[in-house]
Amino acid sequence: MRRGVGLFVTISLGMLIVLEAPRVAEAVARADVFRLIDVSVEGANFMTRDELLTTAALPMGGSIWESLDPAAARLGAHPLIREARLRRRLPGTLVVEVREREPVAFLPAPVLTPVDSDARLLPISPAERRLDLPILQPRVDGQGKGTELTPGQLRKLSKELVHLGELDPALLASVSEIALDSWGDVLLHLDQPRSALRYRAPLIPARLNDGLRVLEDALDREPGRELVSVDLRFPDQVVVRFADSRSR
Repeated sequence: MRRGVGLFVTISLGMLIVLEAPRVAEAVARADVFRLIDVSVEGANFMTRDELLTTAALPMGGSIWESLDPAAARLGAHPLIREARLRRRLPGTLVVEVREREPVAFLPAPVLTPVDSDARLLPISPAERRLDLPILQPRVDGQGKGTELTPGQLRKLSKELVHLGELDPALLASVSEIALDSWGDVLLHLDQPRSALRYRAPLIPARLNDGLRVLEDALDREPGRELVSVDLRFPDQVVVRFADSRSR
């Protein structure tokens, strides 16, 4: 008899716990100890903490157990954020991790505006940030006139800059402008040495090495002449042009 009563009590308590579990969990979640009181930001270089908090619109003082999806979606919609992730740090802190879109070039639009590898305009003020980036120039035709680049051409040039940075960061640092010629080939304007590098994208490491080796040799052999361009478009050839129109 006692065993039967004990079993009945155990079952009854179990059922009570199951039935009351959602209410208990809700009560615990709304306890003051789980109020959102602090936000930690990680990965932000261009956005300030205040800008991130304003964009996320986090419910400070609310329960830390509220869904984080809406805040993550708001952050992900910002033009400067490529990816956003939020996680809880108990008892009352949220950690906001962001991966920002990195500027790779300036687009005259008409003022210089940073763009990322997808040629997406980024809300970064060049006056507030010291950005040393190449300029995406209009397409150059045979007469030296420029025409506006299409979105696809802008993306091609932006991605080529990223590719060039992976091949040779030092060379990328010397690029002042990048453009397309009338044949769709890439034209890099270099500061050091002041000249142009012309090639068909994507530039492969072996071809780049050929061009840089010939460039260095031409400067050593002709120190008094003004170098205009190094042309890598022709298979197994590197054509060097000087200001007096002679080539080698």
